[in-house]
Amino acid sequence: MLDVDGVLHPLNDKHFPDGSTIDEVILRTEEEEEHWEEAGYSTRVLPSEFVEEKLGLLRRIVTDTGAAIVLSSTWRQQACSRKAVEIELGKVGLGIVAMTGSLGAGFYRSDEIWEFVEGETGKDELEVVFVALDDDDLTLGSAEGKGGLSPGVNFIRTDKRVGLTEDDAKRAIELLKG
Repeated sequence: MLDVDGVLHPLNDKHFPDGSTIDEVILRTEEEEEHWEEAGYSTRVLPSEFVEEKLGLLRRIVTDTGAAIVLSSTWRQQACSRKAVEIELGKVGLGIVAMTGSLGAGFYRSDEIWEFVEGETGKDELEVVFVALDDDDLTLGSAEGKGGLSPGVNFIRTDKRVGLTEDDAKRAIELLKG
């Protein structure tokens, strides 16, 4: 399960990609709105998004374990953002095999991940090996859901100011290999 912000690029205190300005974010949004109808998506990413080093670490996790990428990030919710992720991952030979769904208000991302795991595999949560890479706290879950994820078992929380690190990648590989 892959988040983008805070994993594939660091974030600043305003939750923007570190090194980007508010003006760049506004310009991209305006461009997406202007060209949406003709293209159906925007492939423009900010220079500080999809950091090569972070993409390389993700590629190593996937190649060393045979893992598949399931997008759990909010980037999955809009076609333009989803397409940008697909293009950027494709540049390093990676792809998205699926995306988690959106359960709506009152649910956590961890609930959406559990829903996906059970719906896709048809197996009990203890039989499925996966790791969620996210800067948000996925240990939280709604009362209606299965509960949160477990750090060091199926969840690696990245530092949003740094993104995916060598140590995070090593832990993900160890967890996925069992």
